[in-house]
Parts: sequence; structure tokens; C-alpha cells
Amino acid sequence: QGRNVTQYQVVDDLSVSKGSHSIRFGGNFRRNDIGDSIFGVLTTPETFTFSNTDFAGGFTDEIVQRFPQQLSQPIALWSLGVYGQDEWRVNSSLKLTLALRADRNSNAVCQNNCFSNLISPFSQGASFNPATPYNQIIQANQHNAFPDIEKVTLQPRFGFAYSPKGSTSTVLRGGAGIFSDLYPGTLVDRFNRNTPSSNQFALFGLPYAPTETGNAESTVTGCNSAFINNFNAGGNHDSFIASAPVGCASPTYNSQSNKLLNPKYAEWNLEIQQALGNKTSFSVNYVGNHGYDLFIVNPAVNAYSTATPATGGLPAAAPYSGFGRVSYLSNSGVSNYHGLTASVSRRFSLGFTGNVNYTWSHSLDDVSNGGVSPYSLNDSLLNQVNPYCLRCLNYSNSDYDVRHNVTANYVWDLPFKANGSFLNRVISSWTLSGTFFYHTGYPFSAIDGVAPATGSVVHNDSAGTILATFNGGPVYSCNSPVNNCISSSQFAPVASETTFGNIPRNSFRGPGYFNSDFTILKNIPITERFRFGIGATAYNVFNHPNFANPVGDISSGQFGSIQSTVVPPTSPYGAFVGSAVSGRILQLSGRLTF
Repeated sequence: QGRNVTQYQVVDDLSVSKGSHSIRFGGNFRRNDIGDSIFGVLTTPETFTFSNTDFAGGFTDEIVQRFPQQLSQPIALWSLGVYGQDEWRVNSSLKLTLALRADRNSNAVCQNNCFSNLISPFSQGASFNPATPYNQIIQANQHNAFPDIEKVTLQPRFGFAYSPKGSTSTVLRGGAGIFSDLYPGTLVDRFNRNTPSSNQFALFGLPYAPTETGNAESTVTGCNSAFINNFNAGGNHDSFIASAPVGCASPTYNSQSNKLLNPKYAEWNLEIQQALGNKTSFSVNYVGNHGYDLFIVNPAVNAYSTATPATGGLPAAAPYSGFGRVSYLSNSGVSNYHGLTASVSRRFSLGFTGNVNYTWSHSLDDVSNGGVSPYSLNDSLLNQVNPYCLRCLNYSNSDYDVRHNVTANYVWDLPFKANGSFLNRVISSWTLSGTFFYHTGYPFSAIDGVAPATGSVVHNDSAGTILATFNGGPVYSCNSPVNNCISSSQFAPVASETTFGNIPRNSFRGPGYFNSDFTILKNIPITERFRFGIGATAYNVFNHPNFANPVGDISSGQFGSIQSTVVPPTSPYGAFVGSAVSGRILQLSGRLTF
């Protein structure tokens, strides 16, 4: 597991000023050569046992194992971007900015031709015939990761800054444009681990003990051998099952749409900034964006239900029996954001300066953080929930939707002075500064983590998530671990769902966040040019605990309760250091200025 990456790039920009125009051109090229060792993941089987009865009986509820042809493969991809921009000073009051950018992302290649794809995208009700040989359905040994990609993404942009009658106290700014993202390289891993380059099997209900006939590990290994022989011989699903050990199931597969598009965002803003005298200024800024062509995975395009009648809108049998779980990648996701920020800055007498910002915003999407990597390991849902209706349960509050956000900071150069030289050195040149942060809580979902495994709604191990069925009732304040935020009594019993949920993801709200830092600094003059500063900073000066979202899985005995705290994203010790920095931290500092 892991990657060895060699990256090289070329960047060049050219600026030309001519009259009232300031013109810029530029481009950048980047290439990554990757030794991708992701294939080693799951080569050691992963087993799950969900009930004490199965554990006592020596059965594993599920075993998953992958059999790659090689543990590492050479992958390469590149991107090219060019732009042109003209800043035009129309007059003393108005400046316009016109720009156009074009981006081209390559179709990733495997130098060993390790990619595999279907001859056509797999969607609900796929028309593949189980009697057709696997090697006529699967295009093996492909050089490119994707059937096709977007050739170029054009991104026009416009901005303006207007000061009425050349005013220096009032400015109106705004702009709009299209912005594009590169596709993340981790998408490539989905398609270089497809059958037959890397076979993956998920089997259910087999004995665990290695000494027992038909045990899980020997069965999954036998499945792989039988499938390889069957594929090379031009066999189909029926011939594979006939030659495989008892308990074998069809391999899993990752499918995709015919053409991979770049995620895009239409963004716009309008801001007014006003100075009130020479000590106070305020601004109001509206920002909005609409994302489209966002990546999202439907993990249940081959799912089915054995209930009578079939539940969740699923068919009674798998659309194609030749595969088990099939995931389908598309550019179907959308997002929307609207935010309004008001800011006030004031320079007071006696050396005090302060700034306060308030933002109201609402962010909605089908999937957050680009749809590939989770924003939060505990709360993010990366897949389409209802396989037949993306908007029904996915389009809701974003993982990072913060409705209210307040920040403030201040600097106070203490004005104290004394007549005596020694006393003046002691009481002068002190600076106090600090920051405050507060925002309302992040959303979270209530899920049933057992339902997919028990097959109460789906089979083929296909549904990534099933939302818990909410029966209504009050949702309590969620700011303390003393009381539960929600109760399991407000939901249908565990594993009793017959649909994918009745309320969208991220319908509940977690605890808010507050933090404050404080710094005191003393500057000591040494000579006319040299000063020595000594001070201390207290991070989380009030030692205020901030709590994580509650447990959102109704199958857990801790459902609805807060079990942990959260920490700032960075600290004096760096980033991602864990709970060690959740409390107050005192840092001493010294510096020499010259």
C-alpha cells in the first residue's frame, strides 16, 4: 500500500502593461509518474462477524479478499492549463477584469495496461446477458483508465471594482466566473483494481476455522482460481459457478459513465466596503456558487431484494448475476452555496484596534468534499443512498454546512509610559492581542449500520449506507455529553427498514464550536536598531471543551450520545496531533527584531 510519486512541472507567466490595460498570460504543465502500490490492500482477507450466534458457531458473516496480478503498477497522468487576463482601468472610478482559462486533464494511463472496464456502462436494469462470456463483457488490459474524458474546460471570468466619483471611502466590488477542478488521482484506483487485473470477491456465511472443509479463506482462494481459468477459457457466469467451490459468488466490479467530466463551479460575489471617517470601516459581502458535474458513486446498481414484495424499489433478482456488488461512478452531483458576511473594523484611541465578522451561510449538495474523500471520517456519506433517486435522500446540508459563524480579533498596544528610564522600560511597549471563534454545529446523519449486512433492504453487499427511518419527535439541544442529542426510540427498530430512509442525509445538527487565543508580548529596546521581544500565547485560553458530533448509528448502544471532543486543525505542535491539544496550551516565545 502507498505510492511513489515523481512530479515535474513547468509554470510561466507574462505581464504586459499598455496604457490603461494590464495584460497577463500564462500556463502551467504538470505530470505525475506514480508507482501505485494500492493493489496490496485486501490481499490479506478482511472478515466480519455481526452476531454472537455466528461467532459462537464458528461462522464469518462476510469475507472480502482481493487477488491482484501485481502488487504495484506504473501509472502516469498530466494536466495542462493556460489563461489570459486583462485588467482595464476604465477611469478613476472603475476597473474591469476579464479573464479566460482553459484546462486539460489527461486520461490516466497504466504502462502495463492494467486497467479493465466494461464494454458499456452498468446502470440499473443492465442488459448484460449472463450467458455471454466474461471476456466479451469486460475489456481487459486497457492502457487508459477511462473510456473518454472532457477534452478541455473553458472557464470565463469577470470582475469589477467601482468607487463612485473616485471616492476613497466607498468601493463596490463584484465578479462571476466558472472554475474547474482536476479529477483526483484516487479515482484511477477504482479501475486498475477491476477484474481480471485484480479480482475481488465478497462471500457470506462460511465457516471460519482453517481446518474445516469449505472454510472462508480456502473458498475465496478457490473462487479466484476458478474465475481466472474460466475467464481465459471464454466462460460465462454459469460455467464459473459450476467450476468454483461451493459458496463462491460473482466478483465485484467498478463501472463508470461513458465520459469523465471535470467538476465545475459557477461562482459569484458582490461586496460593498465603506469607510466611516479614518478609524472605522465596514463591509458586506454576498458570495454564492453552484457546483455541477460533481463525482458521486452509486454502490447499488446491481442490488436486489429477496423480500416479498421486494423492498426499497429494488428488483427481486440482481440485474446481472455475473457480478456481485457493482459501483457506478458518474458526474451527477450538484451543490449550492449562499453566504452573507458583515465585517466591522475600528481603531480606537489608546492603541486599541478590533475587528468583528459575522457570516450567515447555507451549503447544500448531493455529496461533500468532491465525492471521493470524506470531509469527516465519522459523519461523511460518500455514496448515493437511494440507487434510483439521487436527489431524494442525498441532496441536503453539506458536511461542512455552518449556518452561523462569528470571528473577532483585537490588538492593544498598551499606552502606559513613565518618566524614569528604568520604569519606562518596564511598563511600556506591552502588546495584548487575541482572537475569538464561534460557529454553530455541523450536520450529521442517522444511519442503520446493520441493515446492509443483514440484507433487510439489499443484497450483493451493495448499499453503502441505509438511513434510519425517523418516526418524529423532538430533537434536543446538542451541546453537552450529559444528555443524548436524539434517542433510538424516535426511529424504526434496527434492521427493520424497508426503504433507504425517509429523511435526507445530514438532517440533524451537532454541537457548536468555540475557541479563543490570547497573546501578551513585551518589546525591549536594546539599541536603535535591535529589539528583543518576549511573550506568551495561551491557545484555548478559557480551556473550553468542544465536542464532536454524536454517534449516528442506531445499531450502536451509544447512539445519540457524544463520545469525544474535537481539536483545532492546527496547534503549536503541528496538524493532526489528536486530543493532546484539545485543552489549554501555553507557549512561551522570544524573538529578536532588527
